[in-house]
Amino acid sequence: MNTGTVLLTFTVPASPQSVKTDYDKSVDFSKLHHYEWRDSPEFEKQPDLKTRYAVGIDLVRSAVNKGLMAKGYVPVDFHPDFYVTLFLGSKGMTDVTTLDTGWYTWGAYWYPMWTTVMVSHYTEGTLILDIVDANTNRLIWRAFCKDDIRDPKQRHENVERAVKKALKKFPPK
Repeated sequence: MNTGTVLLTFTVPASPQSVKTDYDKSVDFSKLHHYEWRDSPEFEKQPDLKTRYAVGIDLVRSAVNKGLMAKGYVPVDFHPDFYVTLFLGSKGMTDVTTLDTGWYTWGAYWYPMWTTVMVSHYTEGTLILDIVDANTNRLIWRAFCKDDIRDPKQRHENVERAVKKALKKFPPK
């Protein structure tokens, strides 16, 4: 009986953080200076979601405030030029990977020596940031962010990276 082994290197694929933005090309963003937070209409319709994502909402607001103020925008409690809203969502995901880690022959046939099954649980998180014109109540800019959160203890890093990438594109050039 001949035996042969194949050495394989295995890594868990992580999908890269995705951040996409779009905006109203007719808006003069240079006229925007002051902003105010406003609840997402989805959170108003479903208050339980706002409670469920309270920690995430605080993380996002903190990161957005830091990013906007670094760009010279000023938060106000009245008469803003624009509103900032956010929506968060998440769903549990599972990766299952089967890996044959070695082979042996018996006659003319090859058979796996052993098979390893790897199961990975993670959260797929979605963040939507909206900039709404305070005078017209029209959506003028949106960032759609999606990321896999593999370690819940590090989710603040995922949020901070997503917000930083999104605000890199605000205001649009």
